[in-house]
Amino acid sequence: MLKILTLILFFTATITLHATPLMINSDTRIVYTKKTKNASMVLREYLQKIFSQNIVTTMQNSTNTPQIKLIHLYDKTIDSVIKNKLQKLRTDSFILERIENQVIIAGTNDRAIFYGVYHFLEYYLGCQFLTQEFEIIPSHKVIYLESINDVQEPHFEYREYFSLESDDLEFATKCRLNGRLGHRSVNKNQSLKFPKGKAIYNDFVSSSLINDDQYSCNGQYDFSNITVAKIALKEMQKKLYTLQIKNDDGFLLEHEDRESFCTKGIKKGIMPSEPFLKYSSYIAQSLKNKVFFQAYQWSRTPPQLKKELPTNLTIFYSPIEADLSKPLMSKTNRAIYRDLLDWTKFDREIYIWHYATNFGGYFQPYPNLYALDYDLKTFAEISNIKGIFLQSSYGTLGGELLALRNWVFSKLMWDPTLKIDKLIQIFCDAYYKDASTYVQEYIQKIDQIHQRMEEPLLLKSSLNMKFLAPPSLQYLEKILEEGLKKVANDPQAKVHLTELFSGIDYVRIMRGDGGKGVEKSKNRLKQFLTHPQIHNFYEGGDIAHLKAIIDLKRKKPSIPKLAKGLHTGKDWFDYQEYELKLCCADLVEDSVSSDGISAKMSGSEGAWGFQLPMLNFPTGKWDIYANVKINFNKDHSFLDNKAIALYYGIHPTFIKGVKLVGQFEDNVYQSVKIGSIDTTNIDADYIWLSPPENKEVKSVYVDRIYIIKNNNL
Repeated sequence: MLKILTLILFFTATITLHATPLMINSDTRIVYTKKTKNASMVLREYLQKIFSQNIVTTMQNSTNTPQIKLIHLYDKTIDSVIKNKLQKLRTDSFILERIENQVIIAGTNDRAIFYGVYHFLEYYLGCQFLTQEFEIIPSHKVIYLESINDVQEPHFEYREYFSLESDDLEFATKCRLNGRLGHRSVNKNQSLKFPKGKAIYNDFVSSSLINDDQYSCNGQYDFSNITVAKIALKEMQKKLYTLQIKNDDGFLLEHEDRESFCTKGIKKGIMPSEPFLKYSSYIAQSLKNKVFFQAYQWSRTPPQLKKELPTNLTIFYSPIEADLSKPLMSKTNRAIYRDLLDWTKFDREIYIWHYATNFGGYFQPYPNLYALDYDLKTFAEISNIKGIFLQSSYGTLGGELLALRNWVFSKLMWDPTLKIDKLIQIFCDAYYKDASTYVQEYIQKIDQIHQRMEEPLLLKSSLNMKFLAPPSLQYLEKILEEGLKKVANDPQAKVHLTELFSGIDYVRIMRGDGGKGVEKSKNRLKQFLTHPQIHNFYEGGDIAHLKAIIDLKRKKPSIPKLAKGLHTGKDWFDYQEYELKLCCADLVEDSVSSDGISAKMSGSEGAWGFQLPMLNFPTGKWDIYANVKINFNKDHSFLDNKAIALYYGIHPTFIKGVKLVGQFEDNVYQSVKIGSIDTTNIDADYIWLSPPENKEVKSVYVDRIYIIKNNNL
């Protein structure tokens, strides 16, 4: 009972003493209306688990027995006092009150009723909804409640944590999340019991809408061309006709996900965001629902546009380039934060698209908890900001601290004033039990170790970051091992804690510098990967790929000759084969490669099978190299030396090149210079290499891609 009361006080419910406590037990009746019936079924289900007895639900009030009454703002019989209170609150708000022998749970809409039910179960009856798979339901014969006057109102109108777990509508409702962006907005496989939430339909500016090269350049549409807007609106209206649109649904207008933009029609001195904003405004003024302008990559910086924007146009702002270990207000992210403030001057609603995971490796430690908490508190102080979308490992379970992140940030999106350390403690106490203090120490130490290294934490952060060096992993592992001793006799807590080793194990195995602990890490990681809902280990990286390479023998990478004596992570950067996007290549053991493993493709293929995304390339002037080995077919002759052995380039169109058979020695690695690039002036998507698709080359091996600073470029 003391623990329940502590939770109530922490979450700011107003509790005052009452002469006679209200007794909640198996005799308690649930009183519902037509609009609250589904929520009453949920409440009944949990009360029956708590009291191990059948609970009566009815539409009739009783004066003789304790009752919990569920009331919707638009119930015809709603009490005028309750109605007046609800009408003053934001959408999704609810109130809990004790009036004599009944607890009133009243909400402003369908979602609010469910939120109120789960809130009552969690903060008054002691239930804990921690993950989709794990929740705590206490057992009681009776619970005594004093007076209750609890008003719950969300700070942000739109709240979405984009992970596979919260894809489940029931669990999302327990977390008081209401956003359904992208595939969630059209998901038909959801229970009708739970309200759908605010849908944001996207992909309205994809290549499927406008299939004509005359309207595009540099991989983007020419948004300065009014014909593009007219075609897009027409195609969009066709698509909308098939959707069941509600008043609070919206439409996100996305440009292609690359830094390059079409320069047609953009006069000197005009920001590239201006034609895209005019394009979005044209579409918005023809629709009644919210239309979201995507302030992202090249469209992030607002234009000097004086024209009044349509009232239904909302800005969806994304700081994808930020150092995510630091708040946006920090010196490091100053330019990004300044852009956000400049968007507020347009006096339009703003939604934030922020990031809660490492898309370059879902499992590896990623210390951005405290920076993200600081950002949410900053956003809460900006009146224009009405919505938060936190993108996490949306296609898989198994992300680093995913369960904790989902729970903690769901709470913070509802009430950003909450203290993150207190939230972490509450979650850890329930999820890790007697190992709670060790997990909290683990989280804090990861953050402290990274802060000492002073290296940026990017959206796709490398396994080669200094804070992930072997001594750090060993130190973190010891903390978790001490916690493991505390839960040795608690099977469920032991499973939860063991999952945290996956980050250490993944980094240790992939970097090849695990030493004596590598075999233990391999066994733990294999066991971890047996979970049926772990599908990816980075964005787009199939888990089958990782399973296949765990047992490959890897060694600590050697330093390329061209990088000898240079400062790693400053003057040169290394991207090993595990950081490449391999559409159709296999990872194989290769004793002569830099780390003992290479990516391999058949020479008879022609796909761009070796790719390195450049999203988080360091800013500056760089020479780009790939370490490549060509295996020739035995019957090739001197005459074949002029045949092509390798294609390579930088997408979209900056650099393209070939290497001939005669430029390689059979089965020997050599550094192939892909080209030189200034990343401050050129927006490139990725580096690619491809086999020649001929009979002279048996196979192509790519060991690594690395870049070296070129101050003379």
